[in-house]
Amino acid sequence: MFETNVEYKKGVLFIRICGSLDKTNSYKLKKEIVPLILKNGFKYVVLNLNNVDILDNYGIEVIDEINDAVLKFNGKTTLIDSKKIEKKIKGTLIDNILYKVGNERMALGIFEL
Repeated sequence: MFETNVEYKKGVLFIRICGSLDKTNSYKLKKEIVPLILKNGFKYVVLNLNNVDILDNYGIEVIDEINDAVLKFNGKTTLIDSKKIEKKIKGTLIDNILYKVGNERMALGIFEL
């Protein structure tokens, strides 16, 4: 299962992902979100992975590509992860480049709005 909920509110693009983010579906997220960011110039993105139960290297790569798109506008990406995928993220390229927070309200505090 893979579902996304995308919402733009208060100058922030919220991307909520539910299910697996892996080889079988990560391309869907990339195809949907990266062009959206580039077309609209979104500077602040919250990736909420709290309901993701499986994350592989393909999913991590797409998260990095989303962050790269945000950086083109000198923006920031925050990540909300779950206990289920926390170990998978640790030590990867996104572990040190994304702001990690506990919830969406905390993510808003990272941005200079």
